[in-house]
Amino acid sequence: MRSTKDIVQAMKTGWNLGNSMDCFGGETAWKNPKTTKEMIDVVAAAGFNTIRIPVTWHEQTGPSPEYKIADTWLARVKELVDYAYDNQMYVIVNMHHENKWIKPEKEGFEQVLEQFKIMWKQIATYFSCYDDHLLLEALNEPRIEFSENEWTGGSEENREYVNRLVAAFVEAVRSTGGNNQERSLLVTTVGASVSEEAIQGLCVPQDSHIAVSLHPYTPHHFCYSKDEIGSLEVWDGSLNKEIDEVMELINAAFIKKGIPVVITEYGAVNKTYVNAEGMQVSNEEEVIKWATYYLEKAIDIGVPCIWWDNGYYNSGDEYFGIFNRSDLSWFTPNLKGAIIEAVK
Repeated sequence: MRSTKDIVQAMKTGWNLGNSMDCFGGETAWKNPKTTKEMIDVVAAAGFNTIRIPVTWHEQTGPSPEYKIADTWLARVKELVDYAYDNQMYVIVNMHHENKWIKPEKEGFEQVLEQFKIMWKQIATYFSCYDDHLLLEALNEPRIEFSENEWTGGSEENREYVNRLVAAFVEAVRSTGGNNQERSLLVTTVGASVSEEAIQGLCVPQDSHIAVSLHPYTPHHFCYSKDEIGSLEVWDGSLNKEIDEVMELINAAFIKKGIPVVITEYGAVNKTYVNAEGMQVSNEEEVIKWATYYLEKAIDIGVPCIWWDNGYYNSGDEYFGIFNRSDLSWFTPNLKGAIIEAVK
């Protein structure tokens, strides 16, 4: 198995298969079509060489003490991994949307930890024969939902219990042997946050095949919904410093210490605004300017980025979609082109 640093360097640029296998209620419950090989072929042909497959496992898991994951669910995840492997892509499989039961707090934690370890042992065993193109990611944005510091690093207690989950994940995967003894594993902060408190509170396990995953949607008011107070639709470069500061923090906390980092989610939603001519227009060109600068700064410190695509472009919730899975076209072809061009 290659070093994690070499693997991360080779990952270049990626795309998330969001709101599919991570849905509550099954793969198509959140209105995206069933994933086909043709979809992944088109994404790979566009130039994305990495895919992240978010997966929600708890609905497919039996009762204690076995916590057995349904064979059909594991087989379906494998099918999607194989679609990516057929395209020589790097693949990240994680635990996603599990915050209802994975709570980083003292109350009830021992039961959470036991289930978490048993489930990861099953997943790791199932994929143990895959080579180093497959990476496993412990958690997606672990946090206490609706808490005061949910997105800014949580409390000291939250950080302590995320670190315990991270350590248990690494131990569980390594215990399954085979390629998993040296498989690259991704661990994260509370909420996958890039706040200084979150980053400083993460205890990265002493393991030579570990990387950190983070989700800097920066600046927040440009990246997220127009409905929010202070929403920004135009990127004029005046907030470049916010991106600079995030990348400098990542570089100092991890890269300079020899710990690779993958931004496993980034993106900015599709918005409309009234331009100087008084016309209602899409802000795709503004997102292109933002993404070009963002990727330039990430590339400078050796961090690959994986676009969060939830399949929603102008309907649904949070319009992060850039790829139309229904007809295999691109909602934002110019943005897709700019992302690929940035990493050449």
